Amino acid sequence: MAGFVPFGEDAEDPLQIYQQILKNPLKFPKHMKDSKINYLVSILLNRNPESRLGGSYNVLKKNPAF
Repeated sequence: MAGFVPFGEDAEDPLQIYQQILKNPLKFPKHMKDSKINYLVSILLNRNPESRLGGSYNVLKKNPAF
């Protein structure tokens, strides 16, 4: 959707990518203006596995992006 990966774009070491995932905030490029899609991507990339997908598959299916 964005044309690049959210973390580790310039990292070569997998540990650097992992550290970026844990520490860096998720940022969307300026051309991604649809708040429904941005919200969907943010819940899919949630760092907390229990919160990922909005808590359940059924909640995810009800997301306005679908």
